[in-house]
Amino acid sequence: MGLIPLRQQCGAWARQAGRPCRNYAGTNGRCRFHGGRSRPPRGNKNGQKHGRYSLEARRARYAEHQQGGQS
Repeated sequence: MGLIPLRQQCGAWARQAGRPCRNYAGTNGRCRFHGGRSRPPRGNKNGQKHGRYSLEARRARYAEHQQGGQS
């Protein structure tokens, strides 16, 4: 029987429990509850904004506002 490799634990302080979090940490040193994997991966087209609040639409409204028009 081989030894089980030790994994790094999160270590974020749990206020109610009064001890460090015991979940396994990700690559950034925190678990999924305390700051790991908080953003979509780069190049993810599903995570980008679209429609009224997209970058292109906001720039178009700003350009129209600068010309004196109303949106």
